[in-house]
Amino acid sequence: MQAGITLKAIRRGNLNKKVLISILAVIVIAIIGVIGFKVYSDNNVKADYTTTVAEKKLNAGENLDGKIIDVEIASVENNTPLGQNIWAGEHLNFYPDKQQHNLKKGQHIKFKISETKSSLGSWFIKGTVVSTK
Repeated sequence: MQAGITLKAIRRGNLNKKVLISILAVIVIAIIGVIGFKVYSDNNVKADYTTTVAEKKLNAGENLDGKIIDVEIASVENNTPLGQNIWAGEHLNFYPDKQQHNLKKGQHIKFKISETKSSLGSWFIKGTVVSTK
């Protein structure tokens, strides 16, 4: 019965405008907060290692799965047999799970490793780009 009264009040325009404005304000503030948090967290991803340190650890046999690497891009090849190749370090080839657009030589990205393999002295590293800032 209570819901019916509320709907009737809304239909007749008797809903208190202050309550409606307050509800809308809370929704807008929540949306702005979520967007702000997303932007803040994308810009503040902390790397576990640089490419130099990561390469030394890989060569020493350490498992870096789940680690975040600060990658300074030496070159980008978009259409390789394994997908996009972001080359960095001496022998590091990063293969993101999704194509990254507008990457440039010298740019830094944060890359979260999901799998590493070594072949012919080079490392093939799969994972996700978690920040391009």
